[in-house]
Amino acid sequence: RFLCCPPGSITRAQIGSDVQCIPCPVAFGETSNDTCDPCRCGFSSAVGGPCEACPTSQVANQTACRSCSPGQEPAADLCDCELCTPGEFSGDGKVCLECGLGSYSTIGSPSCLFCPCGFEANSTKSGCELCPPGQFNANADKGGLCQACPLGEFSALPGACVCDQCGAGQEANATRTGCEFCAP
Repeated sequence: RFLCCPPGSITRAQIGSDVQCIPCPVAFGETSNDTCDPCRCGFSSAVGGPCEACPTSQVANQTACRSCSPGQEPAADLCDCELCTPGEFSGDGKVCLECGLGSYSTIGSPSCLFCPCGFEANSTKSGCELCPPGQFNANADKGGLCQACPLGEFSALPGACVCDQCGAGQEANATRTGCEFCAP
């Protein structure tokens, strides 16, 4: 006897029994030639259900739809999740965003970090670099950037958190990396 099964199920005949509709498993909802075929990337199904698009920002690759973890975002093909690149973060696993000014991140970061004093985030926001001589950063933990020492102050070494004052009768040189005697 012929039996039409609903989408997401296939017919099976058992010896000594009637033909039955057998539901396809999760993520196998499309049927062709009476076989359960896997849902394509970004689609899934309930047991015995048709393949349907996953909710926004979720992925599936012959699995149930799932969200990405923090530090990841869905790949363009919606098959799997990708780690955020250095300089990016994702707190909710939906989209990787660029770190703000003065902060950095490493690969797969759920948040951005601030550098310690005497450092600033590098140009790719993937790590920290020392403030050069003549500059300082006291507020790195708040996203601060290296800045020139104030007039009359200097920093001779890289990585200064604060600048030093020149002694009596001295002033900072033009690069603010040391002191020189005042002209008479």
